[in-house]
Amino acid sequence: MKQFYVIFPYQIENNKAIPMDEEFIKENYELGYNYLKQHEEILRGREKGKMDKDGWFLYVYPKNLVTSNIPKMVSPDITFGLQVTKDNTGICVKNGAYGISIKENITIDDNVLLAILNSNLLWFFLKTNWKRIKRRIFQV
Repeated sequence: MKQFYVIFPYQIENNKAIPMDEEFIKENYELGYNYLKQHEEILRGREKGKMDKDGWFLYVYPKNLVTSNIPKMVSPDITFGLQVTKDNTGICVKNGAYGISIKENITIDDNVLLAILNSNLLWFFLKTNWKRIKRRIFQV
């Protein structure tokens, strides 16, 4: 079985994602760097060559890189039905999933929210509004 990993070429400093430079990755993450170099041509060619520059290994659209690492509710991007779960540790990132976090001034029990998010009523509403990929598969 193939295993896939997400490479996160950023360091978190003062709650900000700071891009790593190529030399830093080469010196500190040799295996990761070797993998990136094996796929350099593809990575540089993303978005019609937009990434053919220094930092060719970085994310094309680096959004919410820090907020993805907080505790939240997580749902897959493509699904047969509601499959929301809790990420108490903040290790789930956005690739292929959506995260839902609650503002600090809102008081709702996590388990109550989880029950609502996985309810048949919410699923009925969402499946009438979400994009249908195939007969029973939906994408937000």
